[in-house]
Amino acid sequence: MKKLVSLILSFLLVLTLVAPNAIAKAPAKGNEVYYATFSDPIDLNPAISSDSASSEVTGFLFRGLLTRDWDTKIIPDMAEAMPTISKDQKTITFKLKKGIKWHDGVELTSADVKFSYEFILDKRVNSPRYTDFEKIDKIETPDKYTVVFKLKEPDSALIPNFTFGYIIPKHLWENVDRTKVKQSEYNKKPIGNGPFKFVEWKPAERVVLEANPNFYGGRPKVDKIIFTITPSQAVAMVKAETGEADWVYIPESDIARMKTKQNLNVFVYDRLAFDCILYNIKSPYFSDKRVRQAISYATNKQAIVNGIYKGIGKVADGSYHPKIWAYSANVPKYNYNLAKAKQLLDQAGWKVGKDGIREKNGVKFKFVLLTNKGNIMREKLVVYIQSQLKLLGIQVEPRILEWNTFLNKYVNPRNFDAYVGGFTTALDGDQTVFYHSDPDKGYFNRGGYKNARVDYLLDEARKTFDVNLQKKYYAEVQKIVAEEQPMTFIVYRRGAQGFNKRVKNVKVVDLLGINEGYMQWTIDK
Repeated sequence: MKKLVSLILSFLLVLTLVAPNAIAKAPAKGNEVYYATFSDPIDLNPAISSDSASSEVTGFLFRGLLTRDWDTKIIPDMAEAMPTISKDQKTITFKLKKGIKWHDGVELTSADVKFSYEFILDKRVNSPRYTDFEKIDKIETPDKYTVVFKLKEPDSALIPNFTFGYIIPKHLWENVDRTKVKQSEYNKKPIGNGPFKFVEWKPAERVVLEANPNFYGGRPKVDKIIFTITPSQAVAMVKAETGEADWVYIPESDIARMKTKQNLNVFVYDRLAFDCILYNIKSPYFSDKRVRQAISYATNKQAIVNGIYKGIGKVADGSYHPKIWAYSANVPKYNYNLAKAKQLLDQAGWKVGKDGIREKNGVKFKFVLLTNKGNIMREKLVVYIQSQLKLLGIQVEPRILEWNTFLNKYVNPRNFDAYVGGFTTALDGDQTVFYHSDPDKGYFNRGGYKNARVDYLLDEARKTFDVNLQKKYYAEVQKIVAEEQPMTFIVYRRGAQGFNKRVKNVKVVDLLGINEGYMQWTIDK
């Protein structure tokens, strides 16, 4: 699974806080795996979903042309072999495996592949994947099993992007109004092509998937995977402790405690993810980079890592993970320096008023800091940041919101000053989606960051297959972003997957997590 995809309470405290019926007696189980999570999916359509909760589910349902092995090497999936690439690097040709079936029994062909990427590139759809495939000029299907991508220009990011399962069934989606994609029933009852089939989705309760006996890669060894939606990470972990759930994600703050549970195997790994404060650059508070720099200096990241993340994460200096090839350490660092932070705010015109709160042109520096409910780490972060910025003379109101409200009412419409959030990144160096000012390209540029040089560097890096040149471009991107601080980068995440010991053959590795190891899971009966 690619992105698997989006906590200092003690066990006894959790028991006193959760509703009595949230900790039910463990049910009798068969050959299925119960996964306890705390976020409801939004859309079970991988071509349009942008949240980790949805991606977790669709990762079992949909496959891509390519995939990655346990060493992160790109290998064929639905493709018979790696694609052929023309000398001018503007034509990419795939041959599909024959006999791949959609879950409703219809054969998957080149027409589905062509349709899916044209669907993503249709601006009426507003797909977050648009940037990944924007260099595609046209798609040809000379026969049922051949797909030819004609590019506007070379695009080195395209091959890694083909590892994601964004292909959807043409025979179902071709008659859906492109302006009403979000309203389609197929987002709630998806027909995929992966190793598991959709059974049901009861919002705020569960999502049920069952093994696909006709999967071209062989039938999974477990019969079902059942996502149980809980109110919070804390409750999800309790379900794993009591045996009600077989599988749970464990954040840094609870890893040591969960390792003591006799019924669990706990697998710790580096995640391709970071947590941050993301600023709305158009907010009157954060339009000046000196203010953003000041907050970065005033945020004691090492104390946060040591305290909230229990020393398991690592202080972040950017969005590029230190373990990927494109990472550059040659960037400005923002070690804790309260005096420097105060100096920068003074220079930016935010002076301390008589009441101790900074103000500028008669406006008090008071803002709302958002985050999503149920993520214990982020809930603690907003409170900690509130206390840190109080020392600067900045008044922060933490506001913790339900996930769907947080995302759809505030984050996506850019209706915020700042929020504490996190992002999962890619194994390659392209981070166009985070920093490009073109809204068609910078889908996750939720703060409206804009820098012409960064746009140029990101565009140029995708045009070349020369890795050394790419590294040069991406290093400069990282340096500029670190200087301008559109986000205060806090921590490179680590995490753990906790599995009941009845689930056998589990494998978890750095950066990939469980990857596609679920195909080999078995249940100890």
